[in-house]
Amino acid sequence: MKQYREQREIRHGPLRLLDATRAVPDTGDATGLTAADAGRPDTVTPVPGRTFRIAGAVDLSTAPDFPRTGTLRILVDRDDTPVPVHVRADGTFLSDPVTLDDDQSWYRDRHYVSVNFWADNGIDINTSVYQVVVSTQRGRNRS
Repeated sequence: MKQYREQREIRHGPLRLLDATRAVPDTGDATGLTAADAGRPDTVTPVPGRTFRIAGAVDLSTAPDFPRTGTLRILVDRDDTPVPVHVRADGTFLSDPVTLDDDQSWYRDRHYVSVNFWADNGIDINTSVYQVVVSTQRGRNRS
């Protein structure tokens, strides 16, 4: 119990991402992603193509040791194999390429990109979910 209290005292708030998550294509401009939440459940962001990387940053003010001791993984749609992601010492991260596939029996009008991250103690955990659609398709963004 003492170890738990000491780790909790280091934290200044809930574990979270900075508002800087974006889809980064190999060529062209990055697109800022808006997470869906209870107040905006149908937020869908058009992304710049079928293949891109996810870039962003963990808020180190709430988790100063995260780059060294935390875990971050990115999941796409129903795939349970995470996309490899690389976290730098400053809390920024960049994933390996993500490729969206509309040719799935369950696909309707959007894909789901989840950024799941937790501190080493396994207690502080959070997930941001981004609903995306390839920009050449008709997408909705109800922010």
